[in-house]
Amino acid sequence: MKIAISSLNGQIVTGQPGRCPKFIVFTVENRKIMSEKIIELTEDQLLSVAEQDQPHPLDGVSVLIASGVGEGFVAKMAKREIKALATSLTGPRIAAQCYLSDTLPLKAARKSKSK
Repeated sequence: MKIAISSLNGQIVTGQPGRCPKFIVFTVENRKIMSEKIIELTEDQLLSVAEQDQPHPLDGVSVLIASGVGEGFVAKMAKREIKALATSLTGPRIAAQCYLSDTLPLKAARKSKSK
């Protein structure tokens, strides 16, 4: 299993994951973090603009955690079979560990704007 955390600086969980160019990806085995690496996206790989049917550097991630997500983003990630969650925690490693122990404090996804 892999958990991606949006983090511009590698220290703090950030919001707007669709526009975030950096993610920490934790590789997990038996509910334990085995490794982590930084993934840097190019402008055309940002999740807000990446083509759904094209390969992506975050393919294979099961869960994506940010400090804020919108309903549209949650739906878009679901099409990639990625569960998008928002949390009030600020530490990426702590957020991943809390997810694994089912103690991640969750925030609701922002409502989509009506058009």
